Amino acid sequence: MNCNVQQGVFVLIFIIIVIAIFIIDQLSKKYINKKYIEGKPEELVEGKVYIYNCKNEGAAFGFLKDKPILLKIASLSSLVSLIYSFISALAENKSFGDKLSLSFILGGSLGNLYDRFKKGRVTDFIYIDSKKIKNSPVFNFADVFIAIGTIIYLLKSIFGKKCN
Repeated sequence: MNCNVQQGVFVLIFIIIVIAIFIIDQLSKKYINKKYIEGKPEELVEGKVYIYNCKNEGAAFGFLKDKPILLKIASLSSLVSLIYSFISALAENKSFGDKLSLSFILGGSLGNLYDRFKKGRVTDFIYIDSKKIKNSPVFNFADVFIAIGTIIYLLKSIFGKKCN
């Protein structure tokens, strides 16, 4: 397989990852909204993990929930920057770690941004009760993928070529 075809296949794979993450996130939120009553936690793992269907009108931890226009502008700005970084990483054939991390972050960001613009809020539903973390956050799969992408990016940045 020549180099251009191989690079094209990898570009397609990373685009599929972004789309798959977006779909997983949207389907999970749709399922939660159908099956679980908002505001009523249901235990999954005794005393530790709950499904807690709640709506977040802000960013992480409700940040900017009282400023919806500012939140949308900030979200769109971030998305434009992410898309630019993602396209640049693909075009410049950056490392596997760079492309994978950006795929995860972009897919998760698209999931939450879609909700924010379509519904004015994001559905969060995973709650881990931790005595060590006061006011443990409620989050969703988009948030999980964003966090994983960020960790991959940080590991790649710290350890360089060892993560390629």
